[in-house]
Amino acid sequence: MLAVARLSRRITLLAALALPAAASAQTIDFDDILTSSYTALGTYRGFDWSNTFALAAGTSFAPVAAASSPNVIFPGFGAVSGFTLASPGTFTLGSIDFVQWAPFGGAAAPSTTVTGYAGGTQLFQQTVTLGSSYQTTVFNWAGIDQVTFDQNGAGWYVADNIVPSAIPTGPVTSAPEPATVTLLTAGLAALGLGVRRRRA
Repeated sequence: MLAVARLSRRITLLAALALPAAASAQTIDFDDILTSSYTALGTYRGFDWSNTFALAAGTSFAPVAAASSPNVIFPGFGAVSGFTLASPGTFTLGSIDFVQWAPFGGAAAPSTTVTGYAGGTQLFQQTVTLGSSYQTTVFNWAGIDQVTFDQNGAGWYVADNIVPSAIPTGPVTSAPEPATVTLLTAGLAALGLGVRRRRA
């Protein structure tokens, strides 16, 4: 019976390893980007960034603090910006730190409208009031593949510490993968063989 219990534990461990990995949260703080002023973001941390620039905070060019030093992001020319998952799948947008910013003698935007999409369809939207100090806005939007920020042409924002939970796989289905079914079948057969040998 002890041998059957050990075999059962091994099969359970192998089956767990065959299952898809759970989503993991990450904090995108932009602090690993080397820039002395600002740099356009392309593909970064598993996302494609549009009209978004990493900014070295606290320089004469950018007299704004960072929620986590040294870098933050801002939208180019105060226009719509955002990010899209670079590979097929969806993610959950957890939270973002926002603050007002008024570069180049321009005006700071009073708010930004954050929108979450999946496959081009809007699922979520929230207008975030921008203040003179960082505020963390919690979203917890699940099942999206794109986020946009829109100040309606009214100015700029600065953001830091974006917390998404990325899922780099396609749509979630309830059917098990063939490898999992094969592994489970082999495990049950081995358990049956073990019980049969024990009785013989």
